[in-house]
Amino acid sequence: IICTGLAKYIEAVADVVHGLFQKFHRFDLLGRSLIVKGVTCLAAFTFSLILSGELVWATAALAVGMLVSLAVYDLPAARNLTPALAARGYGARPLSPVWQAPRLLCLFNRTLPLGLVAVLGAVLANMPRYLVELQCGRYQLGVFACLAYVVVGAQLVVGAIGQATLPALSLAHASGNVRRFWQLLWHVVAGSGVCGLIGLCLVLVAPSGTILFIYGPAYL
Repeated sequence: IICTGLAKYIEAVADVVHGLFQKFHRFDLLGRSLIVKGVTCLAAFTFSLILSGELVWATAALAVGMLVSLAVYDLPAARNLTPALAARGYGARPLSPVWQAPRLLCLFNRTLPLGLVAVLGAVLANMPRYLVELQCGRYQLGVFACLAYVVVGAQLVVGAIGQATLPALSLAHASGNVRRFWQLLWHVVAGSGVCGLIGLCLVLVAPSGTILFIYGPAYL
């Protein structure tokens, strides 16, 4: 639990940097960051699990992989945006932490609802797993988790569409451009719907032995 919490803490810091990339519409930096993080964390977790055979050490390696990704790519890429931040009036050292109680309290009040929503979202996403483990045991939980990751893949695609359009949606809303806002929102909904239809068609036309081929006989 401690290692997972540490990994999530590092991921939260990386999310702040990703927000900076989005602010300047540098989705190329954001995409590369996600690739670096994914490859680094997958390699660290896999090799650690193979070598140690312990999930604890694999989770610790996952946190280290996130830290390496943050230090090697995210922060240097963010520093390259420092001149643009300074030009917008964020000071000479815009990436340095600001330890001022009034500003921190204001930030806390503004982000508290978002934090509560994030907690509820995490509970909602993992609730089926809790129930499966409670009712069926850990073996069936493992089977369910592997099958559920097919849905996670689709969510990554839809999430990427949302992340790409979120800054433009925010800008349109802030500027009062209602028409532009609804146009972008409709495009996001339509794109997500197309992804869902493609997934549904794949399920309908896929051979009956696809699950057996991918996962093995334990998943039938």
